[in-house]
Amino acid sequence: MASQHPKLRSPAELIVVTYAADATITPIALRESRSVQSHVGTRLPEGGELVRIFGPANRLQGRLSGTARERTGTEYLNYFYVRGVDSELDELAVRLRDDDAVAAAYVKPPAEPPIAPHGIVTVTAGSVADAPPVTPDFLERQGYLDAALYDIPPPEFPATWHNPFRGGAADSGAIIVGAGTPPPGFHGRDHGPARSRLAFSNYGKRVDAQGWGLEVTTTGYGDLQGGSDEDLWYTDVFSGTSSASPIVTGAVASYQGMSGAAAGRKTPGEVRTRLRETGSPQTDAPARPATQRIGTLPDLRSLLGP
Repeated sequence: MASQHPKLRSPAELIVVTYAADATITPIALRESRSVQSHVGTRLPEGGELVRIFGPANRLQGRLSGTARERTGTEYLNYFYVRGVDSELDELAVRLRDDDAVAAAYVKPPAEPPIAPHGIVTVTAGSVADAPPVTPDFLERQGYLDAALYDIPPPEFPATWHNPFRGGAADSGAIIVGAGTPPPGFHGRDHGPARSRLAFSNYGKRVDAQGWGLEVTTTGYGDLQGGSDEDLWYTDVFSGTSSASPIVTGAVASYQGMSGAAAGRKTPGEVRTRLRETGSPQTDAPARPATQRIGTLPDLRSLLGP
């Protein structure tokens, strides 16, 4: 995932596609890509930033240069989203499309795939009309897990099927995690009240617990620490439910380890119950009330308590 956020990403994203200057990931192509990024960035409102969707340019070079996927990698260099701007995105897209360096600029919901990663068609001047379509009813389809549409099986499903997330005999015991907000000021950035639901997170009564969905430090990507050796790369902007889930996983692993050393390990159902009964409570945020459940943030001390 690309380096992200001084501010919470807006309910819609502005995707910007620039023209490619080369078919291989050469030093010249990287330099030209950074130059275009800098140039287009000057067209953004104050506080706006053009961010690469597919990660730092040096990562693409390190992984794809000289491989059969290098041509695709050069296309990846051209895909950006705008962060730090949360209003008048359509108007900004129109202005950006007037720039000779911009092949396409369009607005889409943030959790929709920004571009198909399995093969990208070279963008032409008319490609704005071919931008990936916005999925109808996005919030209902992906955000609210209690929506009735999840109980409607596709025609090819057996008549005995029912939604396993509703519990019952088909319940696997899995723990479902939502993405919550880190404390304001962490890494010098503010995304809203701590432990409130982030706008991109699923929610519903089936969600058991939350972890941080932004500002997580981990290996890879290279924006916090880069260099020629990819094994030494670090980032401090890992995000999404991809960052939230490992936080809960770590808490559960510690809980199970200490439980195993005492009275014995817990069943999945017991762990899930403890996560729901303990922890730091979810908070409200503008337009994202705590009734849009993502659960509590685990507290290992309270997990172990009576």
